[in-house]
Amino acid sequence: AGPAPLQQRRSTSEIARSALGFTAFIRGGRVYGAGVLLDQAGHVLTCRHVIEGLEAITVSFSDGSAFPAKLVDSDAVLDIALLKIESDRVSELTPASITSVQLGDDVLAIGAPRKMAFSLSRGMVSYVGRPFDRIYYLQTDLAMNGGSSGGPVMYARGEVVALSSFVVR
Repeated sequence: AGPAPLQQRRSTSEIARSALGFTAFIRGGRVYGAGVLLDQAGHVLTCRHVIEGLEAITVSFSDGSAFPAKLVDSDAVLDIALLKIESDRVSELTPASITSVQLGDDVLAIGAPRKMAFSLSRGMVSYVGRPFDRIYYLQTDLAMNGGSSGGPVMYARGEVVALSSFVVR
């Protein structure tokens, strides 16, 4: 059997509705960020800097449900954190390989700007493998708001290729 066929291109509104089901909104004190629900076991992936130093973490979803979260593991170098919530929510996240990303590909991102529920941005890939502090990143021209760290970056088919991690100004 050959490789699995790629999903067909979907409308931005279809992708956004689907992504809101697996996009997690991270809160703790005055901290706002985002993440992605990975599985039905309640694992949520986000950026480490979003939850660093927090004593209490809450993960919520666009339907208003909210859950206390515990830190499972994190990596300071990669700026990644894995959280766990007690929920049986089904995640419809479809991952894609970063190796399939090409310069000029259309991308979408969902974030959690400050006290607002969420925001959707559209842009394109402007560099693949941008070296920064000896790590290689996917660079986009997506409009990012404070609080968008950890949110999904998706292809125009709705597949998640990365997490929003930082803005270079």
